[in-house]
Amino acid sequence: MKKVILFFILHLFFSKEFFGKSNRVPLNEQAIEQTLKKNQASIQFIENKGQWDNRASYHGKAMNTDLWFTKRGIRLDAFSLEQDNTLRDEQGYKVIDTNGIRKGQVWDMHFIGMNEEAQYKPKEIRKEYYNYFIGNDSTKWAGNVKLYNELWHEDIYRGIDIRYYSNDQGILEYDFIVQPNTAYQNIKFTIEEQSTCI
Repeated sequence: MKKVILFFILHLFFSKEFFGKSNRVPLNEQAIEQTLKKNQASIQFIENKGQWDNRASYHGKAMNTDLWFTKRGIRLDAFSLEQDNTLRDEQGYKVIDTNGIRKGQVWDMHFIGMNEEAQYKPKEIRKEYYNYFIGNDSTKWAGNVKLYNELWHEDIYRGIDIRYYSNDQGILEYDFIVQPNTAYQNIKFTIEEQSTCI
């Protein structure tokens, strides 16, 4: 009899009827997986608070490309990592290369005749942030570094902005936002190969 009463009390205590309707929402694993994939694929525009070279105002990563947003445009550093299969330890056993050899190409996309005073304006701030503690030099450290989903370079020409963002595959896209009665013909840029990264 005690077992039946105990079971009834436990059942009553843990039932939905005792607490009212459940607020629990069933997990939609497919929706969670899609959100995670989208976040992994999307480009995060990361502010530079001194953790990188000061020529870059923002940094982004698209697939195997580092994107450095500079005063005059973008530096694109496309690369691949090749494994070094010749590495051996002290006993001569093969060692797995976890870093790889970085090979690639660097290009600058510069706007010709642009407004030298144009400023970047990030939009759609993300919840997460980064902390950078690089080496022993505390001047290279930066905390609470914000991330954004979009980056606008405003007024690169009079009445013209450029909006950078990521498509669903994590590829950088950009739109020129041209105000009415603006000389869109002023938009000109060069793409030049470079030998060094930022």
